[in-house]
Amino acid sequence: MKTLRRGIALIFAVCCICMQQTAFAVTQASETLFAMDTVMTLTAYGKNAETAIEQAKKIVLENEARWSVTKESSEVFHLNSQGSAEISAETFEIVSRALEMSELTDGAFDITVYPLVNAWGFTAGTHRVPDEAEIKELLLLVGRDKLTISGSSAYLNAGSMIDLGGIAKGYTGDMIIDAFKSCGINSALINLGGNVQTLGAKPDGSAWRIGIKSPYDEPCSGS
Repeated sequence: MKTLRRGIALIFAVCCICMQQTAFAVTQASETLFAMDTVMTLTAYGKNAETAIEQAKKIVLENEARWSVTKESSEVFHLNSQGSAEISAETFEIVSRALEMSELTDGAFDITVYPLVNAWGFTAGTHRVPDEAEIKELLLLVGRDKLTISGSSAYLNAGSMIDLGGIAKGYTGDMIIDAFKSCGINSALINLGGNVQTLGAKPDGSAWRIGIKSPYDEPCSGS
């Protein structure tokens, strides 16, 4: 009888431990998708992780639909091809931020550089090197003064075009982090094709460690 009681007590103790481990287990949800011309991985931890990931995926796809330079239905494509367009609140906000950054950097960051990007063939994949005369001519179309936004409308000077590629992923990452916080997520890692952002610490409480891969096959040797 004592042996039976001990056996039952042992089973009960093991069940309690398993229940405690389950109670404190961290729920993880992750999604890998191809958007904005790159592979993205979204990972969140917490009881609302799956909901948070669905919201993050929606943000990515909606922003791509608004800001793609190649999708004919996008706001940016319409603006570039027509010279004017009605824009969403999200597009107004990101363009406003881009113009601020252009001013702060004295034009070093400029979303109106797309005529040059297009000339090099980066978007179409038809890579070429334009000559100096062509570059000089295209530079006349570049500058934040070539773009005007007012309310829900945006306007470009004739021949000027914009490309939000230099800001879209980082801005999208900020939107995702805000969405995660609204879902009560305290731990997350997002990789938007090299744009890496974290939220809080790892589920075990340790700090995130983000590495940058060397662009060289072999370590550089000093000279």
